[in-house]
Order: sequence, then C-alpha cells, then structure tokens
Amino acid sequence: MDRLGLGYDELAARNPRLIYASTSGFGHTGPYKDRGAVDVIIQGMSGLMSITGHPGGPLTRAGYSIGDMAGGMYTAIGVLAALHDRESSGIGQRVDVAMLDAQIALLENAVVRHTATGAVPGPIGTRHPLVTPFQAFTTSDGQIVLAGVKDWALFCACVDRDDLIDDPRFQENADRTEHHAELEPILSELFAQRPTVEWLEALSEVCLIGPLNTVPEVVRDPQVAAREMVVELPHPLDGAPLSISNSPVKLSRTPVGARGRASRSGEHSLDILRSRLNMSEAEVDALVEQGVPSLDAASSGLRARVAVPSSPQSVSIRSRLGRSKASVTKPPISAAAGLASNLLSQKHC
Repeated sequence: MDRLGLGYDELAARNPRLIYASTSGFGHTGPYKDRGAVDVIIQGMSGLMSITGHPGGPLTRAGYSIGDMAGGMYTAIGVLAALHDRESSGIGQRVDVAMLDAQIALLENAVVRHTATGAVPGPIGTRHPLVTPFQAFTTSDGQIVLAGVKDWALFCACVDRDDLIDDPRFQENADRTEHHAELEPILSELFAQRPTVEWLEALSEVCLIGPLNTVPEVVRDPQVAAREMVVELPHPLDGAPLSISNSPVKLSRTPVGARGRASRSGEHSLDILRSRLNMSEAEVDALVEQGVPSLDAASSGLRARVAVPSSPQSVSIRSRLGRSKASVTKPPISAAAGLASNLLSQKHC
C-alpha cells in the first residue's frame, strides 16, 4: 500500500482522524513482516496444529479457518477501540493485526502451561488437559459431549455406577485427570450402552452435556432456528435461495444480521464515481473506455477490474482525484487506487 501511495502515513497526513486497519500474516514489524500467509500456514506456525488431533495420530488442521477468522475478528475489535479513542482524542490511528499474533492470543492455555511448567502440550483428542471428564463419547446411536461434573457421587448415581463413587482414583477432578487413561474406557463402555437422547435426559441436571452434531444436524437444531442463526438469502449469481450463517451479535435496539446478498466485485464502482466524486457521465465513460473500471457484459455489466493507466488523460484524472504532481513520479498507480486515496482521505472517514 505504501508503494501505491496509500500507506497510513501519507493518508493520515491528509486526514488525521483516519483509522487505518490492516490484517496480514505477520504484521508490519519483525523478521517475518514481508512473508505471506494463509490459514493453514498460521495454524501450523502458531502451534495450533501441534495440539490438534489424537495422541499417536497425525496432527490435524482445525476444521474451519480459525487462522483467517481470528485475524479478522481482532481487526474489528481494534477498529472499535480506535473509534472509541477518537471520540475523546479527536485523532485516528493505525490498527496493525497479524494472523499469527491472533492465534498466540487464543492459545493462552497452552502457552501458560508451557511457560509455567515446562510441559510441551500435544494433541489429546477431545478431552481437556486439566478437567476430567471433559470430552466426547460414543453412544449407541451417535455421540455426546460431556463437561462440568462437579458432584462426582451424583454423577455416578445417575449413570448407575455407584461402585465408582468411592474409588480413590476418581474422587477429585485432579485424581480423575491423573487417572484419565483408566477412567476413559470405563465411561466409553458405559455411554455406548444407551442412545444419545437418554443420556441427555439422565445427565442434563448434574453436568453439562450436549449432542455431538453434524453440520446438517446443527443447521436444523431448534435452538439455532430460534436464534435465527441460519437465514435464507438470494444467491449472488443466479438469485436462487441460499441458506447462510447469520450474525451471532443480537442487539436489542439496533438489530444486525445478514439482510442481502454479497456485492459482486466492482458492482458499485460506477455509483461511487458519480455520487462520491461527482463525475459526469462523460468522465465516467472515459474511465470505462480505458478499463478503469472495465465492465464485463458476461457478468451482468457489474464486475470491475483494475487497470494501470498510462495515457495523459489518465494522469490528469489521477491529479483530479487528489494526487500531487510529485506523486506521479512514483511507481505507476492505477486510477482506482487514486479513487481510494481520495475517498479515504475525506474528513468523514
């Protein structure tokens, strides 16, 4: 972005209230700052994959792109913090979030266990390193997940295993965790004898328990439906109904959520040129003819792509968009980047 003339320092000089957020693999400092990254790279480098999987088995990537998503979520939090600060300070700031940093923050338990004890965390399946029982078990017709056993005697009574109540290996949580290898097969054999629904009914009052759902099952779950967490919207290409995940944030006064399809790439480019930069139809047509943006009839005339202009007219347009004469001598910058520079530097940003 600096090479394009869209770096934070240049834009903040024009608009000190600007809040400028960037998310990258490794941030803007440190020896890895120029490296690229995607989710699986971050999951591997952060140590997350080293603790994901089952003992003795291959290390596993988490089942969804937490490396990508966490970076985006922390970026949103950073922007909100910067907006709050600007209310009192009157000035913006740069928000620099690294995907690797986000994973280190989320690995707090594993990091502290290592730094405090010297232990090297590894994959332990579905269980917890400090709490037992706390894991998934197979039932006669599916699977359950179990946690939060605070009254061991009551739990044993509810699963018809009174003989385990006074077993010295399982008296306290620390005992059960120490002897997990002995307790797990006992519980696995026990839970396999009855269906999921029976275990949910038998144990819901004495511990935390739930079904281990598949994606089709959770999409149809009544709790998910009650919270409107799966909503139907038109597909962005053909308009056919498509069910997607909704926002988990439920605001009482200003509700949010997925209300329309995602915009196509460049769909609103021409509207921005007209309404935000007050360009005439002739000026917009001139940009379209140069391919900045170019319209693809095959994609409903709404998909735009960026081109690097080289004609004198393009340089003139760039100057109109707020580029100084000195900036023209920098590495070539597209007129689209000039548009972005002009918009980002406006006082309301």
